[in-house]
Amino acid sequence: MDFAVVDVETTGLFPRRHDRIVEIAIVRVDAHGKMLDEFTSLINPQRDIGPQHIHGLTARDVSNAPLFEDIAGHLIPLLRGAVFTAHNVHFDKRFVAAEFMRMNAPLPPMPLLCTLRISRFVNSDVNSRRLADLCCAFGISLKRKHCAHTDAIATAQLLTYILKEIGDEMARDVLRDALADAAAKRSVSTWPNIAPRVGPLSRRHHSAVASSSSLISKLIAKLPPSSNASVEATEYLSLLDRALEDRILTVDEAQALTELATELHLGPQQVMSLHEEYLDQIITLALRDHIVSKAEEKDLEYVAELLGIGNAKLEQMLKQGEAERSRPKQRQDLSISARDVLQKTICFTGESNHFFGGEPLSRTIQERAAETSGMIPKKSVTKKLDFLVASDAHSMSGKAKKARLYGIRILAESVFWQMVGIDPSDEKALRALTQRKR
Repeated sequence: MDFAVVDVETTGLFPRRHDRIVEIAIVRVDAHGKMLDEFTSLINPQRDIGPQHIHGLTARDVSNAPLFEDIAGHLIPLLRGAVFTAHNVHFDKRFVAAEFMRMNAPLPPMPLLCTLRISRFVNSDVNSRRLADLCCAFGISLKRKHCAHTDAIATAQLLTYILKEIGDEMARDVLRDALADAAAKRSVSTWPNIAPRVGPLSRRHHSAVASSSSLISKLIAKLPPSSNASVEATEYLSLLDRALEDRILTVDEAQALTELATELHLGPQQVMSLHEEYLDQIITLALRDHIVSKAEEKDLEYVAELLGIGNAKLEQMLKQGEAERSRPKQRQDLSISARDVLQKTICFTGESNHFFGGEPLSRTIQERAAETSGMIPKKSVTKKLDFLVASDAHSMSGKAKKARLYGIRILAESVFWQMVGIDPSDEKALRALTQRKR
């Protein structure tokens, strides 16, 4: 008997409340644990990406990923004729079934096997039943939690271990119950006939694509050389600040920056120097509390990539910034000042990238931070909204889609915190916001 070991990463917990799959992996193995086939892919959920701190994915990661309906044809051969197996199997099965139902292609009942449930038959001192803890206890490698492929591989190895430990007789009883339950529920006798539309996009492949040369680097390389080293650069930095405030650099924005650089007679070396100056300003802001948080580190890496600055240079700039942090620099080129935001309306979308009390910052804290600068928080996006703050620049939430349609300025969360002058890693400042009366 074969087992289709499945793991999904999702936008939330409830497929009936419009949560979707953002990554799926299926590993088909035989009863001895031999790998027969496998499939893994990121999936574009066409909505907000959900708890990024759990699955580690961003909207940018899945923006070019296939839709579920595009890769569904790859899944059926791995599922057909096998026992649908997962750690907490009903969670994964509900999401997979819901995705096929959205395509009007219901799956027939399948025998289900839960490694979480049958792990209880193994004599063990492990109190936790989490996949990572069981793998650790039984000597199974799990290199990266909440990555569908590595979780599916580990679950397949856990399944093989458990079946071996409980013995043939108990294993037969477990599988007999699973088969009988599926037979009793059988109402759809045929599998959907769906052809794959596109190939998968794995995390590894996406990372390779994302690390390619940045758009702006290619355009800067085409600039003519210039000997004008004393040109006033404020105009360029101001446009750069506006272009990167949502942490997305479009083709049009990159082209506008290149045209302005040409107009100001800036050569490639001068433009790169300005990019480093811009990044240095952001590093200074990140180091104001003497610590670069994970969220700040990720933001710096992303901005550096957009600016065509390599990791080695970024690390060098960070070390230099740490050495000079006793003499903080004042940034003067912010395109959004306190005067600009007074009485402006602002709305938020997505789960915060910063944490307070072990949980992502609440919407209440974000809104109270906005109020400290004289802004007016709103719950929804209308044509009159001034700013939308997106924790993920490539967010596909309904609010983000509306904001782009209406031409509303979208700010990255890191830009918002710089704008209001609050350090989101400062627990004292955050606690003051929770106690602030509206």
